[in-house]
Amino acid sequence: MKRKLISRFVKYAKINTKSQHDVNECPSTSVQFDLANEVANELKELGINDLEVDKNCYLIGKLRSNIPSSHKAYGKTPVIGFLAHLDTAPDLTGENVKPQIIENYDGGDIVIGFDEAKKEKILIGLSENPELAKCLGHTIITTDGNTLLGADDKAGIAAIVTALEQITNDKNFLHGDIYFCFNPDEEVGRGTVCFPREKFPVNFAYTIDGGSEGELNKETFNADNAKVTVYGKDIHPGSAKDIMVNAVLVASYILDKLPREMSPDKTSNHEGFLHPTEITGSTGQATIRMILRDFTEEGLAEKNKILEEIIGRAKQTFPGCSIDLEINKSYRNMLKKLDENPYPLKRLEAAASQVGVSYRWLPIRGGTDGAELTRMGIPTPNIFTGGKNFHGKTEWLSIDVLMKTTEIIKNLVRV
Repeated sequence: MKRKLISRFVKYAKINTKSQHDVNECPSTSVQFDLANEVANELKELGINDLEVDKNCYLIGKLRSNIPSSHKAYGKTPVIGFLAHLDTAPDLTGENVKPQIIENYDGGDIVIGFDEAKKEKILIGLSENPELAKCLGHTIITTDGNTLLGADDKAGIAAIVTALEQITNDKNFLHGDIYFCFNPDEEVGRGTVCFPREKFPVNFAYTIDGGSEGELNKETFNADNAKVTVYGKDIHPGSAKDIMVNAVLVASYILDKLPREMSPDKTSNHEGFLHPTEITGSTGQATIRMILRDFTEEGLAEKNKILEEIIGRAKQTFPGCSIDLEINKSYRNMLKKLDENPYPLKRLEAAASQVGVSYRWLPIRGGTDGAELTRMGIPTPNIFTGGKNFHGKTEWLSIDVLMKTTEIIKNLVRV
C-alpha cells in the first residue's frame, strides 16, 4: 500500500490545480479538470466505470454493493460517501511542485531548500512542528521550498483511490454501495456551490481533508469573507494639498485598527479571528480581503460589527473617502447537526479504533465541504490525512499516517 500511496500522491501533487478567488464560474480554474480526468481514467483502469466528470468539474462515481442476496446484510447496509477536493489554495503557486521523499525519517529538523533572498536554509523545524516527533521512521513527503505541496487535499484523493483499489482487488471484501466525489474550489469557499446532490444519494459521508494522526472533526468555524473597497481621490502630489485622499493610507488605517488579540497568530482552540489575507491598491482605490471566523454565530456577528465600526471611524478620519464593505457567507459550524445524527460519528470511532488509532475529536480551525454538506442533509464529519502546514512552502505529509487513513476508509464500508 505504501508504494501505491507515494506514487499516486506524487503524481497528483505535480498537477497544478490552483483555484482562484472572485470567479463565479464553476470551476474557478480549468486546470482542475486535469486532475479530475486523470483520477477518472485511473479509476476506470481499476474497473470502476460508474462515474463521470461533469461540466462543473465534479468527479462523482459509485462502487456498487457486492453483498449477495443471501447474506444477512443484504439491503441493510448504509450507503456511504467519501469526498476530497481537487484544488489547492490560491495563497501560493501550485505549478512546478517537486515533492521530496524522505524515507525512514530520523527525527530531526528537515532541510527542504535554500532561500536565496534571505541566504538561509528553509527548514521544517521540530520546534514549530511537534507532530514530527511522532513520525520517527515514517516516510515524509515535503516540498522543495518553492511551492506548496498540495497534501490539502491530494492526500485525501490518494487515500480514497487506494482504498477503492484494494476493495475491488479483494473478492472477499463485502461492502454496500460506496459513492465518491472529488470536487473543485473548496479552497475558495465554493466547493459545494454546484454540487450535484441528486447524484450522491448517500446516508452519510466523510471528507478526507484533515491533519495529524487521530484528528477527527465534527466542528468547524462559522465563516464569512469580507471585501473592503476604499475609494480615495487621486491627484498629482504636487498639487494635492487639501484635495488628495490616499486610499492606501485609509486601508492601512483600517488594518492598524483591527484588534491585535483577534489575529490568527494570537488565537487558538475555540477562539475566532479577523484575518486580512490580501491588500492591493493605489492612491485612488485600495482593496482589502479578509476572512472572519468564530465557532458561534454570535461571535461571528460581533466580528462583523467590529469591522463595520472600524470602517466608520476610517470615514470620519479621512473625510472625502468612500468605503464599501461586502460580507459574504462562506460556511457554518456543523457541530449541532452532527450531534443530532451521531451514528456516522460512532461508526468512524469504531473504524479508527480497529486500526489502532487513538482518535480525538478536535475543532477544525478552518473549514471543510462537510460543513455545507451537513447543512444540505448529508452528515459529513472529517478524517485526518497526516498532512501539516497546509498552504505553505513547509507543507509536509506522513505517508505512514495516510496508510492508516486508507485503512479507516476500508473499515467504514466493510460488512
